[in-house]
Amino acid sequence: MSVPYYPISGYSSIIFYVQCIVLIVIKLILAGTLLLFCFVIPLHVYTIGVDQGIGIQGTFYRYQVTVYGSMMITMMQDIWYVTSGTYSGRTALSIVFWVTGSISLVIATLIHLIRPNYFIQHHKALTGFLLMGAGLFYVVSCIAQFGLFFHGSAGISLPFGGFLLMVLGIGIMMYPSFFNLPALKKA
Repeated sequence: MSVPYYPISGYSSIIFYVQCIVLIVIKLILAGTLLLFCFVIPLHVYTIGVDQGIGIQGTFYRYQVTVYGSMMITMMQDIWYVTSGTYSGRTALSIVFWVTGSISLVIATLIHLIRPNYFIQHHKALTGFLLMGAGLFYVVSCIAQFGLFFHGSAGISLPFGGFLLMVLGIGIMMYPSFFNLPALKKA
């Protein structure tokens, strides 16, 4: 039985190593983008009522400037408001959808960052599916609060982050080979 020969030097190995470096950079960019979506980038911009205030909402926070003052509300505070009964109706439903989307986004980010060896074949599809789910939950959250056309008595909503996450998830699912390591060719 012969052992396959893989070239270590020469022009083809230089191309292989350049491809590997480019792929690693692409994966780091995707990981950085997911981390930015998790912790920094606001996913939702909204107005409250008719000239009552404005706000931005990220995965774990909400910052509002209203006629009553400015406030930072974390996801844990939102969960407490829902479970204690302070929020009810459409607002509580909106928070439940937002928290579900945040959990999906965090799981997708962790899968992409950790991805154990036994999960390599399926992590791209699962990451894409979870990102699409997170984006969908964020958009449904905005629909639950502001109405089907993101405009209503509660104000106006611009859930651009949900749509961006859905596009990113679709891209990961449609082009999984974009993230594959190049194979060494037998000489």
